[in-house]
Amino acid sequence: MNLVNNNIHNNINTLYPYLSDGAWVFDDIELDIHSQPVICGIPGIINKVMKGSKRFTVHISRSPFASYNMVLLRLKDADEGWYRFKDSDIKGWLCPAFLKYFSDYPDEIYLKVDHYTHPLSN
Repeated sequence: MNLVNNNIHNNINTLYPYLSDGAWVFDDIELDIHSQPVICGIPGIINKVMKGSKRFTVHISRSPFASYNMVLLRLKDADEGWYRFKDSDIKGWLCPAFLKYFSDYPDEIYLKVDHYTHPLSN
């Protein structure tokens, strides 16, 4: 089971992406998201960061928070949802499902990526 901690009073959301049939996906039962794939550059970024892991935890916020370790910057001259990693030319697209976590595509998204720490894992 893969869940997302989605607290509207807390501007940090936690997702638990995992590999499914060779594609990175995530679930959020509360928001009716099931096996939502991440595509267009994002899988390559995940593969580089996670170095062979099949699951990980990512905390996302439109505001900086203690311990964030990555920043995505929105590409203003591109279609909606395109970002690049700060201090890098690495780009990727965040699908419209991410609008369930943000009211719009923020100019910056702060991330903290950890190895898999799902609260229901054994």
